[in-house]
Amino acid sequence: MAAKIKQLIQNFVTSGMDETYDFEAKRKTILINVISTIGIINLIPLGIVAFTQDNQALGLFDLIVATALIAIILCLRKTGYHIIFSYFGVSFVASLFLFLFTTGGVDNTGHLWCYTLPILTSFLLGSKRGAIITSIFFGLSILVFTIEDYSSIIMTYPKDFKIRFIPSFLVVFALSYFYENIRQKTQQQLADKKTDLEERIEELKQSQEKEKDSSLMLETIINAIPDVLGVQDANHRIIYYNEAGYKLLNMSYEDVKDKKCFQLIGRNVPCDICATSEAYITKQPARDEKYVEELGVWLDVRSYPILDEKGKIIKVVEHLRNIDKEKLSEEALLQSEERYRSLVENTMYGYFICEIPSGRFLFLNQRWCELYGYKINEGLELKFWDVLSYDDHKRIQDLIESWMEGKKSSPEHQIFTAVHKDGSNFRIEISTSIVNFQKNPAFQGVIRDVTEKERLEKQLQQALRMEAIGILAGGVAHDFNNLLMGIQGNASLILLDLDEKHAHYEKLKNIEMYVKNAADLTKQLLGFARGGKYQVRPTDLNDLVKKSSEMFVRTKKEISIHQKYQEDIWRVEVDQGQMEQVLLNLYVNAWQAMPTGGSLYVQTENVI
Repeated sequence: MAAKIKQLIQNFVTSGMDETYDFEAKRKTILINVISTIGIINLIPLGIVAFTQDNQALGLFDLIVATALIAIILCLRKTGYHIIFSYFGVSFVASLFLFLFTTGGVDNTGHLWCYTLPILTSFLLGSKRGAIITSIFFGLSILVFTIEDYSSIIMTYPKDFKIRFIPSFLVVFALSYFYENIRQKTQQQLADKKTDLEERIEELKQSQEKEKDSSLMLETIINAIPDVLGVQDANHRIIYYNEAGYKLLNMSYEDVKDKKCFQLIGRNVPCDICATSEAYITKQPARDEKYVEELGVWLDVRSYPILDEKGKIIKVVEHLRNIDKEKLSEEALLQSEERYRSLVENTMYGYFICEIPSGRFLFLNQRWCELYGYKINEGLELKFWDVLSYDDHKRIQDLIESWMEGKKSSPEHQIFTAVHKDGSNFRIEISTSIVNFQKNPAFQGVIRDVTEKERLEKQLQQALRMEAIGILAGGVAHDFNNLLMGIQGNASLILLDLDEKHAHYEKLKNIEMYVKNAADLTKQLLGFARGGKYQVRPTDLNDLVKKSSEMFVRTKKEISIHQKYQEDIWRVEVDQGQMEQVLLNLYVNAWQAMPTGGSLYVQTENVI
């Protein structure tokens, strides 16, 4: 019964509260209900008493105020407007108390209610607004003292009452103000601490979520490894095996629980040669290959000790690998591993995941580190912009914004300039796309070094340009050769009509010689146009040297050429035009070395 009464009272005082109300709104709602209820309980009997004492006005006023308080409770319960009813209720109560103070109330006890006004106004309106209402009430009370002798309706108070009332009211006023002010500050501090606590709880949740994701990823990766990974304590007792371990042993977790490793293969003591035992003794990683008869497999066993701060072994990580096939053909295995290693090194691309929009690296593979020259822990401290040329920042930023705005959805393949750890630049091709990583948007990329590819492409373009120039040179050489043939033809026709003693005969012969030299140059151009394919044929060097020297000496009279030729000189396969050009260059160099004239010696001989 008491519990039901308690529940009814609790439901009554909390009526009119919304679930979204904060602590302050709930407090004011409860105060309005409680204060209104106390006022109703007191005002109804007091009104009845006033009627019995023939104080009709006071009795009627008490009942009206009680009715108003009932209306406030009902309206508050229905609407929940606690702020409006706080001001309305305070104003109503202040008016009632002022009326009681002015008229004296029942048996001149109305002034006693005035002491509760500072408490009510402070609690319902707060320290500052409550102080304003209380100050107005106090001012009106002082006004009553000053005009009481001029009205028969206003209660007349003795002087000693006035002397006691003013300081006592001010004391209650001050205590109410300071108490409420302290309560408000304390409440605000509690609210701030609550907010700070909620933020810390949220940060802790996020941290736990990240740890959970990392733990799940690690567990997934470990279980995906075909080799056996296990953890033992200092007594060889199994703490953990991945799925490959249970598969190798053909056991479940319950079968392995609280067992020692050697007990799982039917032994009572550790193996004679045991990498794990060696790791316990040396406190260093240990490795061993052994055949386990109980399981019928060759195993590559590797153990890694885990030490505490004092250097004491607390756990050992054991890595078991089935090497049956390796033992059957170690040479084939070595070759296979070498081919596999070569394939991975030559085809593996760098891979990364970056946070948006900061660009902080969240994940890197080993190939990425090799490309940029960083270790993984160093790379994870960088941002994407740190390893990309400043000139390319805008391009990748625009690309990310396009993805975020939904303008692009397919992966993008673009070329960028990357920055190595040592500060040097190299060219990379990046295939990027947007992903969700740890419940946040991020962008991932696959990169490959295309520096050499671009260099080869430039060389190819240069070769194509040279080929075009060769084709152009061939066309020009043909046209120029046709012009030379016209000049030579006209010069030869003129020589037919001239005697050797004619003044222009020698000059025309020189024109023929120059035309021939020019024709030889066109042959070189044609050879270049044909990609270096000159007209190579058997040639007598004696005739070639003799003709070239005679042609040169006719133009350079100050040079004497002394010739010595070996008889039966061997014929050689050369491009005659090229050889004549070489000899002419040698003659010119010799002439430039002897500007005042001199002797030039030319000799041929067979050399074995």
